Amino acid sequence: MKALAYGRRAEDDILGIVEYLVESSARAGERFLDDLDETLSRIRLFPGYGRLRPDLRVPGLRSVPLRDWVVYYVDRPNVVELVRVLSARQDLTLVSFNGFPN
Repeated sequence: MKALAYGRRAEDDILGIVEYLVESSARAGERFLDDLDETLSRIRLFPGYGRLRPDLRVPGLRSVPLRDWVVYYVDRPNVVELVRVLSARQDLTLVSFNGFPN
């Protein structure tokens, strides 16, 4: 299983999602974190699991759906870098991927 590195923007994304969810239900925030943990474990075991995203012009960027969100990551030689966790409805033309051009 590969190591996992959280990009700064990914951490901010996750915090924002959890803050939003717990406004209505603490349990909703917990469920999201549980589902995210399961998804990240799968990605760490099978880094090629996600769909390549050449449309976003970030070398090696992959995505995996997670309920109402999408997890974006890059598979590096010794680590999986979590880049963003965004709403599935997000307009990706308005999004930055950790300093990567989009």
